[in-house]
Amino acid sequence: MLYFSKLKKEDLSKYALLTRGELPAEEYLAPELLLNEWGDIDSYILMNSDKEWIGWCAISSKGSVCNPDGTEFLCGVVFPQYRNQGYLKYLYKIYFDKSIGKPKLIAINFYHDKLINLSERYGFRPHQTNRIWNTYFCEKDMYPEEIRDLKLKELA
Repeated sequence: MLYFSKLKKEDLSKYALLTRGELPAEEYLAPELLLNEWGDIDSYILMNSDKEWIGWCAISSKGSVCNPDGTEFLCGVVFPQYRNQGYLKYLYKIYFDKSIGKPKLIAINFYHDKLINLSERYGFRPHQTNRIWNTYFCEKDMYPEEIRDLKLKELA
């Protein structure tokens, strides 16, 4: 069984330590930014049964020009020791669970072929392209069967 919980303010230093070196500068959300946007950005920690951090993701609920009534998957990372073990799909599950009934948007750097392929497999379709990343859109009622029944429990 895997677990997830909202990132707490008291865990921001641990978050920074684990994520800073793992994310390109344009994807990194500094703790100060997360604090400033605390009401609009929800960050989640994915954990194993020992409550060790496996990964992290951030979801914006404030909408955007491209997706005014929806949510945006801002960033996510599976930490190095847990990569290539299928945990990324759990970050997507968190996103789909927290965005039920809302159109979904994800921005992906153009060089992330694996992430682009996975996103398209989960129902995201190309939306816009720019020089840093491409955006992909997913309809509000879409929920991929492949991740629907994954065992994942939210902790308070």
